Parts: sequence; C-alpha cells; structure tokens
Amino acid sequence: MPAALGVSVARGYDFNSIAVNRMPGEAVGALTKLVRADKELTLNVEYNQLDPLLRATVNPEGDVPNEQGFSIFPGNINVLVVRMKSYVRILKESQGIIAEFVNPKYADESRTTFKKPTRIETLMQDLPKLFGPDEKVGVSIFDRRWSFSANKNKIADAAAKQASGGSPESAATAESDFYHANRTRLIAAGATINEAPEELILGVPIVPGPKVLLRPSFAMTLADARGKISGCTLSDEATLVLNGKDIQLENVELAGRSALIVNACEGATVVVKGRFSNDGFELVKLTEAELASDRVPEYLRIRGYRFENRGAATYEFNEPGAYVVEV
Repeated sequence: MPAALGVSVARGYDFNSIAVNRMPGEAVGALTKLVRADKELTLNVEYNQLDPLLRATVNPEGDVPNEQGFSIFPGNINVLVVRMKSYVRILKESQGIIAEFVNPKYADESRTTFKKPTRIETLMQDLPKLFGPDEKVGVSIFDRRWSFSANKNKIADAAAKQASGGSPESAATAESDFYHANRTRLIAAGATINEAPEELILGVPIVPGPKVLLRPSFAMTLADARGKISGCTLSDEATLVLNGKDIQLENVELAGRSALIVNACEGATVVVKGRFSNDGFELVKLTEAELASDRVPEYLRIRGYRFENRGAATYEFNEPGAYVVEV
C-alpha cells in the first residue's frame, strides 16, 4: 500500500487499481483500456465478460497467455487508491449510485441450473466510469505470490483448478504463499534461504519450508528487517517466528528441521546468536478418516495437514529488559 500510494502521488492518479498477473480465463476481473472513437477508459472488466469482449473485438482467440504464461490483462484484486477530492465530487454528483449488473454462476455447461443464487451487484471498481476527462486512472502491478493469495476454494475444487492450469487459491496455498512472502523479506535483509521443493497435498501444491512468520511488531518494512538481521541462514525444513520490535538476529542458523520462536514484549531487547538444532515442527498429512471427521478442527481439514511440535526452541520475554539468546 505505501508503494501504491507513492505511485499514485508521483503519477497524479485520481484512481489507482492494485493488480497482479492473472492466468487466462481465471475468475478474476481484468484491468483493460477500453477505446471507442476518441474516448478511452481504463477500467476493470469482469472475467465472465472479458473473453467474449476480446473475441468480438481485438482477438478471435479470446484471453490468451503471453510468453510468461499470463494474460496480457492484469488481475484486479480490489485494493484501490482514490484521490479524496475526486471521490467527494463524485459522491455529491452521483449520491453513491453505480450501475447494477448480475453475474450468474452456472452449475454446468448446460447453463440451466445455478451453482448458487444470482444477485444484483454493484462494483466499487466501476468508479472510474464516473470520472471526468481530466481525472487520471492508473494500474500498479505487483508480484502475485507475495502480495495476493486468495483462500476461497475447498480442497477438491483447488486440486481441480491446479490440474486445469489455474490457481488453486486454497487454505494450503495461501499459507504457503504467506511463508514465501516472509522469506522474500528475509532474503532482502541478507538472509540465506534454502527453499524446499514443491509438493502436492491432496492435489494442491505447497512449498513446505522454510516456514517464516515475521510479525508486524518485528518488521513492517524491508528497512526494518535489514536493520535487525546481520547474518541468518535457514534450511529448507526450518521454522522461524519473530514477534517483538527489538529482536536482533546475529549469525543465526537453523539447521535441519529446527524451529526458533521468539516472543518479546514492549521494552524487551533480545539478541539471538548461534546455530540451532532441534526437531522443530513436522508436517503431518491428514488421513482419509481425519479429513472426514467432524472431530478434527475445520481449519485443519480445509488445508489437509497439521504441524506437530517435535521440540521447537521457544523463548518468551514478558518483562522489559536486555536479553541474549546464544547457543
């Protein structure tokens, strides 16, 4: 968001849509430039309308991949930056009324039965339709894997989407991508990361490690992370959880399946040093019986596995002070 806000100011945008790369045919609205005669409009086009629009106008093949396998139309994730002055003007003129539409979800190709009830909708991303000719609309595209990872499909649907070349968008992939985002931040801070190979759980791909959680209290920005890490190496099965604004890592290594968890209260300054070697957390896939059992918590069943603590090194600092953890 800070980056998108900066771009909006630098480019003078009245409306800036944050977007990610999308797969052709993916159920995500697409950012496009619509042109008719002498009028141009940068606008989201809903995914169910995009392919027919392209086939009827610029490309008879519809929504096709580019050299990298992505659609040439980035995906709208409905994170929007709007200039307040323009927004207030439009609210006064429109009273907040935006054109309605319906987006039916059919159960099968016969298009005779609804998958779920169809409703009338209005889209906040349609706001540019009410802009004047002097108001600017832009798009800021971010790397999808560390900025947007939806969690909206049950395991069976996620596996089917994966098999067809789409994005699974499941609990397991969202969790995996969250760890990736934090690993990316560590790497930017100079850490050495050995990433595990991808594996399938019930047909859904995840990268099982290393698992990294950098809480907001530890680092909100890359600069925060760089200032608190001077030497860090993680194996492909390691787990690292840091929660506290005054935690420093100095030449820390997590070997094998080792796990390190540090929780530090406000006023607790903690310096962590050394090579940790323990049995950490083990990823245990759920059995068929567990997947079908109501006695297993739903948050486990929707992702297909659980983590079991086999000896993680956990440090709790609940009183202000200066501490050193060295092994």
